[in-house]
Amino acid sequence: ASAMSSMCLRAVKELMGRVRDLTENRIERQIRVVGAMRLLDLDPARETLSLDEFLQIQDTRLREQGQRLRARAGEIEEAVGDLVELIGTFTIAGRVPVGDAQAQA
Repeated sequence: ASAMSSMCLRAVKELMGRVRDLTENRIERQIRVVGAMRLLDLDPARETLSLDEFLQIQDTRLREQGQRLRARAGEIEEAVGDLVELIGTFTIAGRVPVGDAQAQA
């Protein structure tokens, strides 16, 4: 029983490490990048602009940043899917995967 308990504990610790790694390196990193994005171009050193010039600059900036946000969101979505799969397929010594055991409950 003790050997089985040790094996289970090691398996859970390994899962926790993989979850932490995935969360920190793929999800949280992308969220920090998104949080640091500047959506508007408000350069104080720029000369005075007409309203039309200002709007054109902002439109360009928003389109560019929108593309970057979509790319980062896709990366986050993929990482979350990998996280769900990792947890859902977790088994200990060939027993019923965690996701299946929860579905049967």
